[in-house]
Amino acid sequence: MNKRIIGTLLALSMAITYVGCSKSGSGTNPSYPVLVVDEAHQQAKGLPNVPGYDIASCDGIRLDGSNFNFASLGGNATPDLVQVVIDSSHVYKLAQPTPGKTFVVDASTTTPLKGDAFPGFKPGTIVISIGHSMPADKGPDAIAISWVGKLTVRSK
Repeated sequence: MNKRIIGTLLALSMAITYVGCSKSGSGTNPSYPVLVVDEAHQQAKGLPNVPGYDIASCDGIRLDGSNFNFASLGGNATPDLVQVVIDSSHVYKLAQPTPGKTFVVDASTTTPLKGDAFPGFKPGTIVISIGHSMPADKGPDAIAISWVGKLTVRSK
């Protein structure tokens, strides 16, 4: 196989399962792991055996949905909301609606819907949803979901 193709596939694979993290809490931290939002990890359709992402414990992540069709479930083509569910007592969303297809999720960009300040990505299973914010009368955590992914976080 062509070395360029192998290199491209290797780089894509590393982007999806990147395991490094930084201690910094900066929302602009370029060393956060990048999770490529794609159809292969789409949990929202309820299909069995959909793979999740696997990263080491860290302060934040970058979600790159630049090549994903967010309108595939009938939602808005340009999402503005990310929601992170650690467990039923710890739910977070982006502090401000941020239209786009790339998002940084860390303590500086999130606000709690349930629980204390965002603790970062600690060992366990986390569910991440990307979609469009709903009218305020639907509730502070209402989201029109376009994509859902599962994230397994392990100790460093």
